[in-house]
Amino acid sequence: MDLDDLVEQISLVNLESFKYLCFVFVTALLIRYVISRSFTFFMNRRNAAVIDACLYGLERPIIFSVWVLAVERINQYRIAYYGVEGQRIENLAILAFVWLVVWSLWRFARRLEQNLVSDDFDRIPLDAGTADAFRMTLRALAFAFGVLVSMQVIGVPLSSLVAFGSASGLMVGYAAKDLVANFAGAVMLRLDRPFT
Repeated sequence: MDLDDLVEQISLVNLESFKYLCFVFVTALLIRYVISRSFTFFMNRRNAAVIDACLYGLERPIIFSVWVLAVERINQYRIAYYGVEGQRIENLAILAFVWLVVWSLWRFARRLEQNLVSDDFDRIPLDAGTADAFRMTLRALAFAFGVLVSMQVIGVPLSSLVAFGSASGLMVGYAAKDLVANFAGAVMLRLDRPFT
């Protein structure tokens, strides 16, 4: 094998990689365009408050996930073609999808709060304080989900954290059972409004 054959072989490999990269990029652009147009169509229709919040919550994270999938596909091609180890990028893709779900829930909670107190939709009888409490609870749960799943993907052992959390939760539960009962009763009174 002489130098000219080696240069020709390297240029063919790089050309093939460039073609694949362009194909994935153009495909991702087309998918992004179709998804964006679909969401625009459905968002312009008059929907219920929860459906509108779901569409709003999913719109940007799904468009961003197209790019995450494109990078993952290029990584799979790199592993198959060049034989390079890709575990680190696969973990990053999983982390990206976890935080896309958290981002989607975050956006859903914000839009649902806006829709519940707005007069544009069939109004559910909630005041601004109750809708805000619902939004903050949903956001806290989404963030806790994202942190726990991210720790698991990174490789942090969660068994000791779960054991500590359950033991401390049991102690706090016994200590604060009257407080939690009063809080739950206040929430029920606020939602039902029996005196108005």
